[in-house]
Amino acid sequence: MIRAPEAWLASPFSPARVISLGRKSSPSVDGLIPPSELPSEDQRYTDITIYEGHLFPSDELTDANRVPDNVALVANDPYTLEIAIRLNRTGIGSDLAPSRSVTNPRQGQETLTIYVLAAPLGGVQIQDSLATVTWPYDADSESALFQMEVDTLSGGTLQERSIEIRILDDSLDLLDIVTVIVTVVAPEKQRKNTQGITPHRLLFPYKEPEKLEFNPSSKPRLVSIHVLSNSEGYRFEFVFRKANDEVIKIPVYRNIRTEDLNNLLAKVRDFWLRLVITNYAAKLSVTTSTYESYLKELRDCGVEAWSLLFGTRTSDQKGATERLGEIVASLDEILETLEASEAETIQITYSNSYSDFIFPWNILYSPTRKDEPVNPLRFWGARHKIEQVTKGPKKDRIDDIPIQVLFALDPNFGDSAVQRQMFEDYKAVAKSNLVVSDPISDQSTLFEGLIQVPSVHLLYFYCHGYAATRSGLLAADGVQSLRRLIENIRDNSTEESPTATALEKLMELTSKMAGESWIYLGDCEVKESDLKLLTFFEKRRPIVFLNMCQSADLFPSMSSGLVHVFLDHNASAVIGTESPMTSVFASAFAKRVLDALFAGDNIGTALWKARRHFLTTACNPLGLAYTLYGRVDARISRVTDPS
Repeated sequence: MIRAPEAWLASPFSPARVISLGRKSSPSVDGLIPPSELPSEDQRYTDITIYEGHLFPSDELTDANRVPDNVALVANDPYTLEIAIRLNRTGIGSDLAPSRSVTNPRQGQETLTIYVLAAPLGGVQIQDSLATVTWPYDADSESALFQMEVDTLSGGTLQERSIEIRILDDSLDLLDIVTVIVTVVAPEKQRKNTQGITPHRLLFPYKEPEKLEFNPSSKPRLVSIHVLSNSEGYRFEFVFRKANDEVIKIPVYRNIRTEDLNNLLAKVRDFWLRLVITNYAAKLSVTTSTYESYLKELRDCGVEAWSLLFGTRTSDQKGATERLGEIVASLDEILETLEASEAETIQITYSNSYSDFIFPWNILYSPTRKDEPVNPLRFWGARHKIEQVTKGPKKDRIDDIPIQVLFALDPNFGDSAVQRQMFEDYKAVAKSNLVVSDPISDQSTLFEGLIQVPSVHLLYFYCHGYAATRSGLLAADGVQSLRRLIENIRDNSTEESPTATALEKLMELTSKMAGESWIYLGDCEVKESDLKLLTFFEKRRPIVFLNMCQSADLFPSMSSGLVHVFLDHNASAVIGTESPMTSVFASAFAKRVLDALFAGDNIGTALWKARRHFLTTACNPLGLAYTLYGRVDARISRVTDPS
């Protein structure tokens, strides 16, 4: 759970709560604790103001009529939304204690270019929803202005509308995200009095920030994809840097039916299950012909995912044919760039309203002819480094020496002895620069390791696990598929299959957990509910590697399950598996990832290298079933030489 001193803010991955702070001189409401710090010269804040009428950058804002927080907007009337980063706030909620600050990740005395996006979440029309402004190192930013109107109300005297504000730096990193909630009144009920009016307010979806660090060696992100939901489906906003350094935003509306998405996820789930229990059950590689047949199946799933995501493109500029043409052309440019680029970072962020959207980003594959050979390095997870976040990167404080590793192990899990030896070998090479705990197989020792201050740098699990975030593995059809595959492997083998036995154990254990996520260590079951109640990850934001039989439950959302628990407790990055995983591959894959991580690569690069290694040299696609949540650029200090 969120620690007591931070209870005044919403959890980063649960539905956002309004930051109902008390006035500076009075206690807060709803039992929430206001922040103690007041503005200082190095702290600035996102400031949002609403003005009457449509304003332009050349207009003098001091002459404009500001809409008070307790006066409703009138449907169909023109307004302007102003967004800036300021030392002293003057806009919505400025009479309340300041919320979290936004820190400019500039280097030295450098003016930063920032991109401000205003995305209506329904009932609001904004003509141009992307603005580019500058933010000097020692002053407030310029103002971004958005002309807007509120749609006609359908029933009721007063209603609320939402606009999500995102601020990105020039590397397309997310600096801040906040939702503006406005109260609207119908034209015939227009009024200036404040009776019965809920004041306009702001929602902040994650905890207080830390100092952002500027890394001049880091490449800008290739694309930032933001996911929002609406009444008809999902909206994806692509923020993309063109060859001439122009940054554009492209809205893509997709009415993705739940049935279509579930069918796709079921296909992918069954594909991974079949591979794990059959040809990859006890070996890392298969014949070239078998591998090529698997790649074709995975490509078909990836193309289907591509069609769901890009099959129909429309803009938010309805009726503007020429504008729609520009947007389609720009999206085509993005897709061409994605195909041509390699080792670039794609950032996926989620709105507060994304409703647990789940998508198989790693296997996306652009459409090709059926008879065209499959290039395994064209799957998005092999071509790009993909991070899924709801907030921008922060300093994680995991770059000091010695590196401390918390090693949780189920001694009955396959290749557990190999895992023990792997860490012994790392320690022998790194000497005093690496400290690894003895293998932990009980809850009390695990919890002692979690709550130590400062936290460890790396938390590594090698065991059974299940994340009940969606109707995944043990949905009715999933159980039947799993049982059929287990029976098939037993019928066609004269020897006992350790993978089939392990998965039967997984089914047995999961049936006892009543839909709750858990980690199984030896004879110990560590429940998600117990982890939530624990305070851990103090003074460091570690990397968590959930190398478990099913740690991520088939493309989970970031709002629930084991991934959520560790991110919510401030992990900088979490890796999980999206399907049951053979211990043979889990052990070998972990070594590839950790080899690169201990040699100085960030976690996104380490994961990317490991996937590509097994795709190109071992005829094995299972690395695409590992997903990264959180920061791709989280890294520990180098303690071994590159292999």
